[in-house]
Amino acid sequence: MSRTQRLPFFLHTLIEIPASLNFFLNPSSQLSIPAPQAHTIIQQYATLLFVSCLISIIFASRRVDRTSRNVAGALSLYHVAPAIRAGGRILTGERFGKGVKGLGGPGCDETKPTCANCLRHSIQCGYLFLPLNDPALQALPTKKLPLPTTATVTRRNAHFSRPVPRNPISFYFPTSISTTISGTDEALEFRLFQHFINITDVPQLFSACNISLWIIQLACRHRSVMEALLGVSAFHLRSSFSSSSSAFPTSTIPESKSEREVIKASHHYMGLAIATHRKLIIEEGVTEKTADAVLGSCLFITYHAAGSQKFLNQARNSALFSSSNIERHRETCRVPLHWFVPMKSLKDMINLAATYVQNEGMRTLLEWEEANFRVILQNETSPDPDNDYSTTFNFLLDDLPLDAPDYKTYALCTKYLNILGGGEITKFILKFPALVPPRFVELLREKDMRMMGIVGYFLMLVRRADHEKHLWWMAGAVENDWEGMKYAYESDEVWNRKMEWARREIECGEFIDFGIGEALAWG
Repeated sequence: MSRTQRLPFFLHTLIEIPASLNFFLNPSSQLSIPAPQAHTIIQQYATLLFVSCLISIIFASRRVDRTSRNVAGALSLYHVAPAIRAGGRILTGERFGKGVKGLGGPGCDETKPTCANCLRHSIQCGYLFLPLNDPALQALPTKKLPLPTTATVTRRNAHFSRPVPRNPISFYFPTSISTTISGTDEALEFRLFQHFINITDVPQLFSACNISLWIIQLACRHRSVMEALLGVSAFHLRSSFSSSSSAFPTSTIPESKSEREVIKASHHYMGLAIATHRKLIIEEGVTEKTADAVLGSCLFITYHAAGSQKFLNQARNSALFSSSNIERHRETCRVPLHWFVPMKSLKDMINLAATYVQNEGMRTLLEWEEANFRVILQNETSPDPDNDYSTTFNFLLDDLPLDAPDYKTYALCTKYLNILGGGEITKFILKFPALVPPRFVELLREKDMRMMGIVGYFLMLVRRADHEKHLWWMAGAVENDWEGMKYAYESDEVWNRKMEWARREIECGEFIDFGIGEALAWG
């Protein structure tokens, strides 16, 4: 820290010393209490002043990582809030979260820091290991969350873009106190919470990290959001078991007790979250009081719908695909409707709740996202002649007459792929499901081959965005959805050729230049 940065601290000290001396030398003029009590208070004040000055000097010369400090603060809030919040040791109200500019969360209290220096230096932090108030819970054995073998976790097969992070230390933190659930369930909850911290601790854009911090802190204040977080975390952890790592996991009950426990937790917490979310909207609506909780739960439920379909859909019956009948392949394929119905609902919820969100940073981010969304729509209604978007995906329309039924729907969706698929704007491909018209969903539900082709290239672009932004909730989702439709493509000679580019990228893990990919699709 420079001399200029230290100047306010020294000025504060020069002002504080005369006032403190006056307080010590003439206590009767400052306190209207008997002398013995006055001297006791003076001693306490002197001790507090000394400690505060010492801490200020130490931290004035140290740099603290804001992200680590906020995550550590969120963890400590989850752990100690039920036990010590009543004692006033965690700052709340107007002072809550003042330690970090622009981000809500627990600040340092009088005795325990949230700087996370202990984590960086690999030493035990007392902040997460405060004694429990309930002797009965202290006697409960710590329940370890089942961890798969290292080989299972680190395996990179065709269905995963990244392994599940493995950090055993984070699975041994003690749990918080709750009067509504048993200590055993509380231990499982906290370890699922730790797993979510791990999977979101990946290199991301600043906005993505900001969302992660916001939703973690939100979950610590709203039980409904915490239930959704735990459900998503359990579904993600389930993917690390070998029996669930394929695009179509077996429907039989797993032999592993640990895996059965995670499966039960995933359905249990997500079911609670959906029920609570629905009840909150019906009974209270979206207001200043409920907007944060409603939006947070909605985000998690959408992640769950898009990323966990392989656990929710019926496994593919290979016998059905032994026939060469094209219509049977098309009828028995599985189209990813879960991308389009929930995403539209999420878009409507964001529009409704954005104005009530309390966090200023999140409100600004949502406004920025909406502005980008409107730019795309404006280009459709009032095209800018200076915006020369590519026509890369026009091969999806090459054999379609201009007077064909639903031509406008096909052309509009293909244009959105062209707009969102090029250059840096690829990261906005997740807006595609909210842009498509209702007729798109109807045709996809009817398993229209051309619409399935458009969706196939949407999945390819999503995989590119996932590779760039490291979307933890996307692991295996694209591969699973592609698997549900690929047999329909392969059974049709025309569409098998058109989908060759997408097949190479999704199945083989290639990243092909757009010019070469377009040539592959044209054949």
